[in-house]
Amino acid sequence: MPELSPGDRTALDVWRLGRRARDLAAAGDQGAPTAEAAYRQAEAAAIEAGHLMRRVDAADLRARYPMLAEDAELTIGVGWQGLLESVLDRLAGMDVVVTLTREKAAGLDVKIWPRGAWRDGDFEAVGPAKAPAVEASLRTCEACGAPGIVRKTGRWRTRCDAHAEL
Repeated sequence: MPELSPGDRTALDVWRLGRRARDLAAAGDQGAPTAEAAYRQAEAAAIEAGHLMRRVDAADLRARYPMLAEDAELTIGVGWQGLLESVLDRLAGMDVVVTLTREKAAGLDVKIWPRGAWRDGDFEAVGPAKAPAVEASLRTCEACGAPGIVRKTGRWRTRCDAHAEL
């Protein structure tokens, strides 16, 4: 297994706190609000320290885009929010649900599923709805939205010069 950078280690620890808080909430555990507060505090501290980037606001996007699942994981940086919104705009009117957005292999990855059985037309429309944003994400800094390049600093990421180590 490759050696993790201190920033990657911090990001992983914060992610684990968030996962634990969601698991506790799903189980109805009374400690869930405390775990969520600890996660939010750790995330804010890691962002302030420059180890994590600000993430898109899932609640804001859910309010505007009904195809986002209530429990969808949105783990992309704010630099890609416009790209995600362009995908969601293209999906408007389709009977689909978005369950996950993340960075994968330095690019935007959006998981889209039908609300029922896939119809041929919907299946054929999903790829073209995502493709322009995925392509653009490989030239856009995930942290801030400035022009970026694909870099390998532990993992493949698309970053501008200012966020190359983030």
